[in-house]
Amino acid sequence: MNNIPYFLSHLPIWKANAKDTVKITKRVREHQFDTVDKKTNDIVVKKCPICGIKYRVSYRLCNVKKTCSPSCSQKLRNRTLKPTDWIEDAIKMRQDGMILSDIALRVNRSTSTVWKQLNEWGRQIMNMNENEFEQVTGYHDAIMPTRKTEFSAGYDLACYHSGSVQPGEVKLLETGVKCKVNPDEYIQLHLRSSVGIKNSVMLANGTGIIDADYYNNETNEGHIMIPIRNIGTKPFEYKAGDNLAQLVFMPYRITSRDNVTTKRTGGFGSTDK
Repeated sequence: MNNIPYFLSHLPIWKANAKDTVKITKRVREHQFDTVDKKTNDIVVKKCPICGIKYRVSYRLCNVKKTCSPSCSQKLRNRTLKPTDWIEDAIKMRQDGMILSDIALRVNRSTSTVWKQLNEWGRQIMNMNENEFEQVTGYHDAIMPTRKTEFSAGYDLACYHSGSVQPGEVKLLETGVKCKVNPDEYIQLHLRSSVGIKNSVMLANGTGIIDADYYNNETNEGHIMIPIRNIGTKPFEYKAGDNLAQLVFMPYRITSRDNVTTKRTGGFGSTDK
């Protein structure tokens, strides 16, 4: 032990004692991440700007490693960038069907951060209700659909003109009403039970489906009409303001690989073209 080479005397495996005649130097490192500051001859100790914890860092990394942990580094990056700088891109990627891990790599965020932001966006969408009835141009006195009781599912829909439907005839009855619908919902059009039973009439298409893009698209304002078929032997007489049908708002889902982007540009039968 008395013949310790000078260049090895700083290592922790050599224990100095009173009989050692060799000068013992300071240990330059305690573990692989600690080094000596060349100016002060001390370990570089920094304070984390996120959590405030003091941490030791390699001298060669003291200007690179700015936080004590990867999680704090992520929080520091989130501070420097506004949510709007990346959240809109993340939402678009998610709508295109991209998985969360790939989105996180694209926007330089952790998967948990992306999931949290998309979850919050989803809750906002779920709580947002844009369903609203409006009057079609030229029908300023059209009657807006209403529910009659607290727990009614359907909105009563009245016809705009008076007239009649002859036996065996199919006729579109104008209502003067259009409706703005949430993107993830559609409207079902049903004939009121009392109307069908008392007058031997039915909807010509059984149940009407009114999509969200039927409203105010490129060539169609979204006029909701009632297609009546008279299956009886007597003419069906109706008056303006009679509640003939009901509108029920319904949610819908799509398949996981659905990527349709075609825009609607018309009214009845436009999607058959």
